[in-house]
Amino acid sequence: MPAALVTGGAGFVGAALVDALLRRGDDVCAVVHPRTPTWRLSGADGCRLALLDLHDVEGVAGVLRSVRPTRVFHAAAAGGHPHTAPGRQQAWHDTVGATAALWEAVEVAAVDVERVLHVGSSLEYRPSGRPLAESDPIEPRTPRGAAKAAAGILARQRGSELGVPTTIARVFSAYGPREQPDRVIPTLLRAARDGTPFSVTPTARDFVHVDDVAEACALLAQHPAAAGESCNVGTGRSTSIGELVRTLEAVIGHRIQVDEDRRPARPVDVPHWQADTTKAEREFGWRAAIGLADGLAALAAAGTVVS
Repeated sequence: MPAALVTGGAGFVGAALVDALLRRGDDVCAVVHPRTPTWRLSGADGCRLALLDLHDVEGVAGVLRSVRPTRVFHAAAAGGHPHTAPGRQQAWHDTVGATAALWEAVEVAAVDVERVLHVGSSLEYRPSGRPLAESDPIEPRTPRGAAKAAAGILARQRGSELGVPTTIARVFSAYGPREQPDRVIPTLLRAARDGTPFSVTPTARDFVHVDDVAEACALLAQHPAAAGESCNVGTGRSTSIGELVRTLEAVIGHRIQVDEDRRPARPVDVPHWQADTTKAEREFGWRAAIGLADGLAALAAAGTVVS
């Protein structure tokens, strides 16, 4: 049974990764910060749990020696978009610092890791009016994007130095079950449920279901051609927030009260954001399987929105 280690295993993407790897029959260990709630792993039967701060290099090295994973999935990172100096500093610590510490642990443990899958972000790219390709400039416009870009560069450098093939999965706007309640789709679902106004901003996203993200990462981590490569994980479709509202209205069969342009645009809010998925499809045989309408329908039917 192949062994896998997932950092940030109780996070939104990390927990979906744990589920996908368990479905594949892997022996999975999730590394989770001691202060992180583990409710997303409540159904992950068979997953081993290591409650550790990634900055504890010796502790993480001990887990690596115990688990002896052939693949390491690095999904741990700060969430959200910090807008204060302390917040930006903490985000750097939790994203770049944690990545540096993980690689120190890999070196100290001296185990035979065959591949590291580093979960990156589309925010590493410079915004563009056309689909974003892996060859496009890494010129982030937000603190989160800068931290994710720096962490990815560090991962690539350390992987090369230690001879551990590293793949970067640049994830676009993931959504789905167990998503943070303050993000756009959970907020929209609550508005649809409660009849409260939903603020529509002039921005767009490439919304990709978190189960598709997890399947893509699991595939890329074992695909021979993905070693040392970066790959976009998105649907290849840019959806405005207005289109998102209309899609959910069609799914649930009634109108949603909207408040146009009440919330001011942020640096992350751009009129077009879309993955170029050519590389994923042609080189690795992957494409998103869950359409936005189907994903929203499942969420609405499940009624799992956190208030």
